[in-house]
Amino acid sequence: MSIYTLVGEIKTNIQGRALPFDQNDSVAVGFKAMTAGNYSLAIGATDGLFDAQNIYLEDTELGIIHDLKQAPYHFSAAAGNHPTRFVLRYNNSGLSVGQFNPN
Repeated sequence: MSIYTLVGEIKTNIQGRALPFDQNDSVAVGFKAMTAGNYSLAIGATDGLFDAQNIYLEDTELGIIHDLKQAPYHFSAAAGNHPTRFVLRYNNSGLSVGQFNPN
């Protein structure tokens, strides 16, 4: 399996982010599976602000948001390229819309 992040449609191995850190930021993550099977994604280590920062992986195919700091994420995938399967997030809340007032 190979994994990469996306800047638009461009695959990247390393992606820098602007400071100050924005917990509402997200990073598109794609992967290529050489064979169909079971896979897992995990965090090896954190440092700096990420020691205290939540880190989630959103599986856009299954609609799951998983806390990567608690445990690896296990999933199944068909062989091939999956450029839109995951999003790395720093919060687990969905977008919210304010109360609608028609007056």
